[in-house]
Amino acid sequence: MVRLLTAKLETFRAEDEAVLKAGLCGAYVTVDDTGARHAGKNGYTTQIGSYNFTTFRTGPSKSRLAFLSRLCGGVSLYVINDAALAYMEERNLPQIVIGKFKEHKARIFSSAGDWERHLQVLGLSAMNVTPDPVLIASEGAYGRDPPPRLTARYRDCF
Repeated sequence: MVRLLTAKLETFRAEDEAVLKAGLCGAYVTVDDTGARHAGKNGYTTQIGSYNFTTFRTGPSKSRLAFLSRLCGGVSLYVINDAALAYMEERNLPQIVIGKFKEHKARIFSSAGDWERHLQVLGLSAMNVTPDPVLIASEGAYGRDPPPRLTARYRDCF
């Protein structure tokens, strides 16, 4: 029985990713999440859907970055645009840090590694201040451009 449930899951994973990708192109998307403890560890499940589709994503964190990663299907894309800069300002990131993003020509980073190298070039990775410039900038820049329209309690994440 276990073999039937766990063997050859690649086809199902590919179909699940295709459903999410197609569903995010629809007129609207709803999201919700729930959490529970299992084996002494917290876990969170996010439901993403509309009247045409539903997918579920599970992980150990309920952070904004974790949510955006689930919403974007695990694709790493960091974009410095007006919305990202506004998010950084709303989160009280110092203007000198925001200015570094505005002055730099690179605006789109297609992998987490490229993004992390960019933060190092800007000198943000070594900063030990509050608010954390790496966290705030990553939350602001992560995701799609423009993000899908959301209903439910996450619509103000963007």
